[in-house]
Amino acid sequence: AESPTSCRGCCRGSCECPGQQLQLTVANIVPRLGVQGDAFFRIDEHRHAGLEIAIYHFEQPRRLSELQLPFKILPLWHIDLTDVQVLEVPSKMALDSWFR
Repeated sequence: AESPTSCRGCCRGSCECPGQQLQLTVANIVPRLGVQGDAFFRIDEHRHAGLEIAIYHFEQPRRLSELQLPFKILPLWHIDLTDVQVLEVPSKMALDSWFR
């Protein structure tokens, strides 16, 4: 059986799904977004292939998770959804976005 950290077709600990093959183009990069202050830490700005990209750093607010785990988001208009899994949550939690 596969563990939650593995994926189909993996070999020797290396695993990549199509959603990780990011298309970093001017048309796919989302402009700067407003953030929800209680979960937001910072934005790291990077230059990749001549493009300015912004990586948003957040922490889960306690009202959503006691663990308050940190995470990062690179907002894009489109990713390949092949093999991407959807985890549905109650509407109140889903609408408690990191962005305004």
